[in-house]
Amino acid sequence: MVFKNTPSPFLKVCVIIPVKNEEEIIIQTLDALRNQKDASGLPLNTQLYEVLILANNCSDKTYSLIKDYQNAYPRFPLLVEEIIFPKGKANIGTARRFLMDIAHHRFSYLKKPDGIIASTDGDTQVDEYWVSKIIAEMKKGCDVLGGKILSNLENCPARIYHLRDIRYQNLIAKIESIIDPQPHNPWPSHFQCFGANFSITCYMYALAGRLPQIPFLEDVAFVKALELKDAKIRKSPYVKVYTSARRLGRVEKGFSQQLAWFESLESEKQEHLVECAESIISRIKIRKLLRNYWINCKLNEIQTLFTTELQMPFKEEDLQQWFIESVYFGEFFSKAQADLIKGNWYNQWKLVTIKKALKDLRIEISKIAEQRFHKTEVETLQYSKNGSSG
Repeated sequence: MVFKNTPSPFLKVCVIIPVKNEEEIIIQTLDALRNQKDASGLPLNTQLYEVLILANNCSDKTYSLIKDYQNAYPRFPLLVEEIIFPKGKANIGTARRFLMDIAHHRFSYLKKPDGIIASTDGDTQVDEYWVSKIIAEMKKGCDVLGGKILSNLENCPARIYHLRDIRYQNLIAKIESIIDPQPHNPWPSHFQCFGANFSITCYMYALAGRLPQIPFLEDVAFVKALELKDAKIRKSPYVKVYTSARRLGRVEKGFSQQLAWFESLESEKQEHLVECAESIISRIKIRKLLRNYWINCKLNEIQTLFTTELQMPFKEEDLQQWFIESVYFGEFFSKAQADLIKGNWYNQWKLVTIKKALKDLRIEISKIAEQRFHKTEVETLQYSKNGSSG
């Protein structure tokens, strides 16, 4: 087991960073973590957090630069190890899981199931309040925290495509917060929950089966596993990091590959096609109704889900069977979602250009807001009449 030193008994956050050939930017990454502040703007107590770095399969000076940094700032709680993973295992999934397992082990030694494992990347600079804001958000009762990942794309040909995609995803998050709100993830929120800005309690890390050991998109797969366990996932706009906009990434699929794809769309003058607003709203409404069904079943108040508002594409006997087979709502919903895919439910809507989707989503949000405003007005008038008559 690497990182054999004893962790601080006051440790709250264990930051893990898998790095490979990051000699050009690793010093900025370390500076940002070393200069963390508390809520008052004072230097953060270094007993509250530590930084674990795994320099894996590096062919440049990354490891030696981190060792020099460690020696230059002995009070900074930085630990680094170098490792060569064999071919077939030399990937971001293996490295990130390796580190998260070690962080979990260190908190287990301290007997702290609420210890926070926080993940970021070697080409990313965290906000100066990153650690303190992670602690503050997790104190509110969430199990998982996805922070905002920002990038400077001023000179990038894919910039407009990227910005449209960000707006599109955030509008979906907004509609979700309106139709199917979750108390642990209040608005303002966003859509990101990725390895460059991701935190999780030790308890939930173990419950979800640990990070999947896959070569890429391990963070996306892990979020799906967490959703199956009904993890309380908070997507906070206040926990920020700033990452590079390079197009030559260290993994087969990720942000750099997305930017490269956007650039190809731009160069070939192709439209970015996405799910349409009607499809998005329909599936969110279905999830909300399924959540109500799940709650009613738990209360032994099983009610039919076939409503005039939205015709549910499920058989009642299937719903009851999925309920019996599931421990968590996430499991129940995944079975229903698989049934929708199998039945080609999504195919009733065609993909649309992202420009049209943005316009339609804004219109739908305005409609929902207007309906709620009128509903509130009616309820207020009814209350006033009842109050005056009484």
